[in-house]
Amino acid sequence: MIMTLELKVDPETEWRHRVVVPESDLCLGMMSGAFNSDLWGVAGELGSRQGNRLRPGHTVRFVRGLGARTVVVGEDDPDLETLHPAATRTGFLLAPMIAAFTNVYFNYY
Repeated sequence: MIMTLELKVDPETEWRHRVVVPESDLCLGMMSGAFNSDLWGVAGELGSRQGNRLRPGHTVRFVRGLGARTVVVGEDDPDLETLHPAATRTGFLLAPMIAAFTNVYFNYY
């Protein structure tokens, strides 16, 4: 099933993006810190080409999701303690499958 999702910045998670269902704001997962770094890298490159300072917007809309898959994290994985409490107990979690991104907007600052 293809669904439309949004990625919203969350200041409580070091500005990482939550994967949410737009109508309900239900959180399905989190993008890695590398995703945020990549957005800032693109903003820096575009800004330097235009002679401006740009930053990524707080929301990426119209992201296409294809469903979810199961992920298992080992007991000795250092990232285990950063997961949702239910996942830290079992090591099992669902990960949304992102199929496509839409336009990403950058703001001047």
